[in-house]
Amino acid sequence: MKSEDGKIPESPLRREVIEVDEKNKKILVVDDEEGICLTLKQIFSLRNYNVNTASNLTDARNFIRKEKCDLIITDLKLRGERGEDLLKFVRAEYPETGVIVMTGYAEVKNAVECIKAGASDYVPKPFDMDEILRVVERFFKTQQLEKKVSSLSDIVGLYQITLAIGRIKPLNEVLELILQTAEEQVGADGGSITLWNEDEKVLVVTIARGKDSEKALGSRIRLGERVCGWAAQKRESVIVHEELNKDARFRNEKAYNGVKSGISAPMILQNKLIGTLNLKRMKTDNKFTQNDLERAFVLAQIAALAISNSKIYEKMTELSELKTKFLSNVTHALRTPLTAVKGGADLYEKLENNESGRIKIMRIIKNNTARMLVLVKDLLDVSEIERDKIKLIKDETDICLCLVNAIAAVKHKADEKNIRIKYKTGAPVLTLCDSVRMEQVFINILDNAVKFSPAGSAVEARVSVSDEKARISFFDNGPGISGEERLKIFDRFYQTGTSLAHKTKGFGLGLSIVKQLVKMHGGKISVQSPPEGKKQGAEFTVTLPLAAKTKRGKA
Repeated sequence: MKSEDGKIPESPLRREVIEVDEKNKKILVVDDEEGICLTLKQIFSLRNYNVNTASNLTDARNFIRKEKCDLIITDLKLRGERGEDLLKFVRAEYPETGVIVMTGYAEVKNAVECIKAGASDYVPKPFDMDEILRVVERFFKTQQLEKKVSSLSDIVGLYQITLAIGRIKPLNEVLELILQTAEEQVGADGGSITLWNEDEKVLVVTIARGKDSEKALGSRIRLGERVCGWAAQKRESVIVHEELNKDARFRNEKAYNGVKSGISAPMILQNKLIGTLNLKRMKTDNKFTQNDLERAFVLAQIAALAISNSKIYEKMTELSELKTKFLSNVTHALRTPLTAVKGGADLYEKLENNESGRIKIMRIIKNNTARMLVLVKDLLDVSEIERDKIKLIKDETDICLCLVNAIAAVKHKADEKNIRIKYKTGAPVLTLCDSVRMEQVFINILDNAVKFSPAGSAVEARVSVSDEKARISFFDNGPGISGEERLKIFDRFYQTGTSLAHKTKGFGLGLSIVKQLVKMHGGKISVQSPPEGKKQGAEFTVTLPLAAKTKRGKA
């Protein structure tokens, strides 16, 4: 369409691409000839560029460190110095800043070498005003186009991750997509994603790509440790380069294992730490830029939402499986005692003239009724824990006394199997706890120890103090717990696969309740099988914080 004067109007899109906002562009001219510096400053100022000058490399480096420059124009031949050294400095430390070189010496050869080293363009001396203005404007127009292409690439990457969020894929698939997309967006050749483990208070490397990825998987990193631990603790994205000890933040860290440049960006959702996105370059000397860091930060925040949604998806799947497992376990666990009670009641009626027989039947009914009460109590405890309805009444309590009471509660079961429970009392150890709930913890552990230990053996309990914590350990002489089972025994409804376990099955809730109650007391429970120095059995250890009085007494 033509305008009224007959000319075809310029495309608004084309104007947007080629127009340069000179007022926001900062140029540094480096030349040891004052006349050239003043001339170029005047030429560029007429186009509203923000122009500064330097006569040597030291002044130029200091200015660049202090002020962010968009473009540096430097002579290659300075008094006793080489413009190539400034070019190397800028490419290494400020890769987003452009460099145009001026040379009057072997123009073509020098220019080609500089372009190979990373210069954006060159201008041979002598030059006229229009020529150098064209070179500068060409640089800024090219830079704008590159940013638009980069922006489009970012949008494509964000779209891919957004699709992953919408589809709510399994976590492992989402992590793979996030890491692959992030690598493509910033030109990385490897990386990893860590997820925050709230129970252990560590970052766990959950997925890794590139060199040494298999070695990195499963690594546990504390807050403040290494680069990703620093990013997670500070909740700041960070760029690092190969010589970590030259960075004040990581002066005490080990070498960076061949990584030339790296990025760590924390993944935060609703002010909650999800993990970190970590990217690296090992095959190229090109350093990550501030623009790369900003991309990684945006990707990390979108990734946090994708990961959160995937965890919800997996939680829903897990809850569905738990519901099915729960109904199956309840049906199975209650059917046996109910059958015994019903059968005993029927038989009791028929034994009208057999008093001794009735007494035996009544004992069976009582035992199975008690068994059902325990099962129902476990269900109620789990329900209260899940709904956060358990209210602990904490007081300074001698944990040794709780242990003595728990031993007394399971003694009759131990006596039935001729099992001796060994415990040597010592000085009081005060912890801030709910004595009733802590006795419940110890009873559950001791009951398991007695249940799985062979008749005529022994179960041992010990209490010790170290690092301002009380350690209550329980040792049994049972068949032990395999490595795979040790990872699952604290899960709800999990039951060991030993033949002995099948004879003594409940709901598989006891140790799950124990773990939750210990956690509510600010403690931890762990298991080792076999215990150190033994060939069989298992050792369960409950660790609790000491009360203030015990700490003062120890001091």
